[in-house]
Amino acid sequence: MASQGFSVRDAHEICVEPYLAREEHRGRVRRAADQSEALRCAGVAWSGLGPTPTPGRTAEAVRAAAEAALARAAGFAASPRGRFLRALRALEQHGFSVAAETARAAFARGFADADRPACPAEIGAALSALGRLSRAEARHACLALTELLMGEMRLAAE
Repeated sequence: MASQGFSVRDAHEICVEPYLAREEHRGRVRRAADQSEALRCAGVAWSGLGPTPTPGRTAEAVRAAAEAALARAAGFAASPRGRFLRALRALEQHGFSVAAETARAAFARGFADADRPACPAEIGAALSALGRLSRAEARHACLALTELLMGEMRLAAE
């Protein structure tokens, strides 16, 4: 029988594996905390005041949580903020750490939180830091910032 080779499903399993491990670790931490609380309350306790253990999650629930975390990570990576950070990482790898750090500081100050409107002044500061570089990575970061700024302007116009 011939081998079927590497499939898309195999690639997906490789991608979801770290998220699955993290969810399983969270479950172990919850169980350990429950056990610790149960031991703490094992002495004299008033009736009905003991700890209520966290219900365990099924394997399907753990898998669903891992799949959801992978989807969120993929969504962020495809977003302007994710593409911006990826471009900064590439710039740092090519020795442009000062400009990348300046742009990252502007990111932290003004547009890291996706739940809040991005600050155009900080986007401008990041664009200024990166606009002087003649690297493809800097252009990718600037394009992501432009897209983020245009999205904010579109929201403001609505």
